[in-house]
Amino acid sequence: MIVGDLYVKGLRVVVDGFVLGPLTFRVGSGSCLGVVGGNGSGKTLLVKALAGLISHEGEVALGGVKKDDVSRFEWFRRVGVVLDDYVGLRVASNVGDEVAFTLENLGLEPDKTAEMVLETLKLMKMEEMITYDVNTLSSGYAARLSLAAAMAHRPALLLLDNPLKHIDPPTRHEILERLVEIKKRGTCMVVTATHAKDYSPLIDEVIHLGGGDGGPWDMRGTRRNNTWDGEAVVEAEGVSFRYDGVEAVKNVSLVLRSGVVTALVGRNGAGKTTLGKILAGLIKPSRGRLRPRKVRAAFMSSNPETQLVGRTPREDIMVSLSKKGGDPGKAGEIVEEFGLAGVADKPLQSLGRGIKRLTALLSLYTLKPALLVLDEPTQGLDSALSSMAAKIITLQAAQGRAALIISHDIEFVKAVADRALVMRDGEVVAETNPQELGEGML
Repeated sequence: MIVGDLYVKGLRVVVDGFVLGPLTFRVGSGSCLGVVGGNGSGKTLLVKALAGLISHEGEVALGGVKKDDVSRFEWFRRVGVVLDDYVGLRVASNVGDEVAFTLENLGLEPDKTAEMVLETLKLMKMEEMITYDVNTLSSGYAARLSLAAAMAHRPALLLLDNPLKHIDPPTRHEILERLVEIKKRGTCMVVTATHAKDYSPLIDEVIHLGGGDGGPWDMRGTRRNNTWDGEAVVEAEGVSFRYDGVEAVKNVSLVLRSGVVTALVGRNGAGKTTLGKILAGLIKPSRGRLRPRKVRAAFMSSNPETQLVGRTPREDIMVSLSKKGGDPGKAGEIVEEFGLAGVADKPLQSLGRGIKRLTALLSLYTLKPALLVLDEPTQGLDSALSSMAAKIITLQAAQGRAALIISHDIEFVKAVADRALVMRDGEVVAETNPQELGEGML
């Protein structure tokens, strides 16, 4: 494995009028730099520049070798990267082939490739999933897979764009431990984050972009509802669901009521997203039933960028207003109320994932569904956008409708949810007050 310090001098990136830098820093071999900032501060641009994926001014060198002095292939051989949108960047249909892709392109012999794939998957505790279809993975296992694919060729520099945002707290600790082990072998790391504390066991030094870490959420105006006695919006009776012979949801019975925010928590692979899709009517249970059989529901996936239909935030919200028979002209009031006025008419493709996520959430909320199901609504959001997400969710319930949030963000759940359901191995094993949630319950 190649090792060496990362040296960055005067790095500057200009994209669509946004200017990042100039930045100068050094990261030693076996060290990790945390790059912290709010949404839109340029964290992902920095990762792409260091990876050689976008042009930039200034100098980048690794182990004394300047990026501009070697071929793109040679630089890619030295670097491993997990981008923010890793799900959309998959190249293979099963887990083993996804990890093998880079190794094969580097020209490794088949036997050596197979050996390194298995070793890497063992590190991520995914060796038994080597033949799994990547499209059946939970968001957490998808994140583990992206890390495995980036690390398989033993790069000297590992660039991670907020890689643990999809992962439940206990698994997050496990993966951080493994990343610390990899760092100790001499790997140089750069990790982006909205909050430095999320990666504190790994990070040695921190630089801040655009004003930094973000404080606690402003939760003023959120509502608490401890009655849980609204009308039933949807009721599940003994529902189960199987994926390729694996029972992802097992005999679950529950009621979601109007005016109540329900949180669904649990470890990756517990069945949370599958149950959310059943309750939203996106998939039919293998056994059991829903009452009513159809409910006016809206579902936001953990990758909601794929659900956007407008060219700008304003246009996307206008489409939702039109579907509901409302006045598209009110989109201006909505973007103003929820802090998107400054980016309302900018192309969505040029905006960060946090703004895209909030736009998707707003567009679905504007439809006024009886049930709003949100898979990881705060994923990648800074404090300001998390506060806006909280406002939307609590308004959904305050206006007499139901909300179900699927989340690993326990602090956010405590702030906005009225009740919490804990899933484990496809079953709902506990129902509790969100204030009593702890990692030990997952």
